Amino acid sequence: FFSNLSKIKINDFFLKISSNKKFELKYFLSLGVINAVEYCISIFKLDIEDPFIIALIDNIFEFIDNNDDSIKSYLNYWEKKSENIMLSMPDNQNSISISTIHKSKGLEYPAIIIPIYDDKLDENISKDLIWLDEPFEDLKDLKWTLMRTSKNLQNMGENAKEIYDRSILNNLIDSINLLYVAFTRAEKELFIISKKDNSETNSFSSLIKDFLVYKSSSDKYTIGEKIINEYNPNTPQYESNDINKKIINVRSTSKNVNQAKYVSDTLSKIYDKDKSAKVYIFFGNEKLVNLVNIYDSNQNLKISSNYHILESDSSDYDYVIITNMNEGFFPFSTINDGVVKESEKIKFDNKSQQEQEHHIHDLFYELIHKAKEVHLIYDSDLTSLMSGEASRFIKQLEFSELDTYNYYEEVIKPKKIIKNIDSEIIKKDNLINQRIDDILKKGISASTLNLFIKNPYLFYQQKILGINDYEESNYLNFKDQGTLFHTVMDKVYSPYINKIFKVEHFNEIIKKLNKISIECFVELNSNAPKGKDLIFIEVLKKCIINLLNFERELVKKGNKIKILSLENNLTGSIRVKNNLDVLLTGTIDRIDTFNNNLRIIDYKSGKIETSYLNFKNFEILKDNHKYSNMLQLLFYKLLVSKKYKDVNELGLCYFKKYNNPYELIENSEKIEVSEIENLIIEIIESIVETESFKDSGNPA
Repeated sequence: FFSNLSKIKINDFFLKISSNKKFELKYFLSLGVINAVEYCISIFKLDIEDPFIIALIDNIFEFIDNNDDSIKSYLNYWEKKSENIMLSMPDNQNSISISTIHKSKGLEYPAIIIPIYDDKLDENISKDLIWLDEPFEDLKDLKWTLMRTSKNLQNMGENAKEIYDRSILNNLIDSINLLYVAFTRAEKELFIISKKDNSETNSFSSLIKDFLVYKSSSDKYTIGEKIINEYNPNTPQYESNDINKKIINVRSTSKNVNQAKYVSDTLSKIYDKDKSAKVYIFFGNEKLVNLVNIYDSNQNLKISSNYHILESDSSDYDYVIITNMNEGFFPFSTINDGVVKESEKIKFDNKSQQEQEHHIHDLFYELIHKAKEVHLIYDSDLTSLMSGEASRFIKQLEFSELDTYNYYEEVIKPKKIIKNIDSEIIKKDNLINQRIDDILKKGISASTLNLFIKNPYLFYQQKILGINDYEESNYLNFKDQGTLFHTVMDKVYSPYINKIFKVEHFNEIIKKLNKISIECFVELNSNAPKGKDLIFIEVLKKCIINLLNFERELVKKGNKIKILSLENNLTGSIRVKNNLDVLLTGTIDRIDTFNNNLRIIDYKSGKIETSYLNFKNFEILKDNHKYSNMLQLLFYKLLVSKKYKDVNELGLCYFKKYNNPYELIENSEKIEVSEIENLIIEIIESIVETESFKDSGNPA
């Protein structure tokens, strides 16, 4: 039932899911967006470990932090920003992560490759601006001046030279710190790609080389060779698992959902082991409670204590869990309304910042010292609200009192790995069969047949579901550009239908072309052209003038050209298996006669491959989408044959081709209409009989 819901229109979608008496639409619409997601997960039994669902919930959670918590608001946001939402890949997936050094801070990988080659240490220092006091001795009235940090400062007095030298030293220290961050990301192996010989003096390569020379440790550090330090069993190992010590578990993870899952999983483990355990949870971000409820199926959160830390009493807790242990969340300096009693909030707000931090410090360590097991969780994702920086309290615990507790730090990894899917496959069902019947009755075009041959999944997506992926823009997209070409051609040639062309006719068209092009653009776009569209109109005029000049020269040489119809909408009927009548539809750009020979011409503003206009056999047209232009022309010949007896030539008018813009199919008059009809029947029957729609990988 639910697998078919994506194949119907949005209104029918809600009617369908409401009709099964499990989903209440009115109730759903009354919910905030997070609670609405939780409701859908419950009703539709969605996999809450799915990385895509996790990424969606994380994005919603960040959205409602600064926006209206409503389904409508989030859907408006989704329409504009969904393509920029990134999926955090699990650490245990076989993949390569490409990152800046800054963004990798706090993360670890089995192997790190750092291609620094010969990057300069002071590459960006000249961008720094500084204020100089009395920069010029001769200009006493000039007290201050703003200057870039450059070598020129060395020649502007002692004060300026000292500022320059200090900038160089600070930059060197920053560079060393940056390299430290990069090198310490590696768990097992570190590869540095650096310039060995003739490196710049002031470069990362020279810095590394000087360090290796200074250390003179050829047994540990070499250039160009991999060194593996063998394990020495005689080396004493640090033992930190004293069972009598307090346990401090520090967990870093990406964003908020994984924090909520960790809280839920930890509560389950605690209460499965001891139903009477005393557990205290402080949510650094109180909204995280909503996420925990999604994963807390046993409702363990209700039997734990989770009031604000400012209202914590002197009770002893067996377990303490604190989330969002990031700088900015903990310690905190502000409290949202309604989170604590008004009297407590006023008392806290009246304290100085130093007094606030002292108070939080005392409450935090009182909880820590009384508990036998502590869980501290923070967000290490640099793209999230708190920029991935752990709270100062975590840093304090890491480097102090190691003899009184066991300290464990770990990255929370998603449980589910994203599986590689070779291609999307949609199995056919009754709903799809009904939709195909509707399409065949309303009319099927050559482009629809070509789409099925090119990529059955895109046929399903565009024709069955009605989804067309055209990028929104202030300018004409590629589809509208093609439409504009056709519209202008129709307007400029229409006055001469059923007339034998004369040379002066082409001159008249060229004079009117600019005005007609602008009018057609406004008609299509409802606005005057601007920016890139003005450039496109100039290209369009140039291409059309090229065609007009070519045909004018043909007429000068005595050839006769007469246009019979433009943008002619033709239909025809064809019968396939099971006596199914199929309506064929097509809009033929141009039907004309050239020296009394009837021609079908299709306009092409995009690129064409002429090698696929050589007719070989009908079988190749059924399987190879690259022959789409030929199939389209043959389809048109079938439609035109109902009105005209003999079609002598089939061809394309390729606007961007100079000299001769026409590409004609050789010996097209020898291709029998009955053979074309059999070809179209076979393609339509393959659509009707296919069991699935598989993504071939070919783009639209």
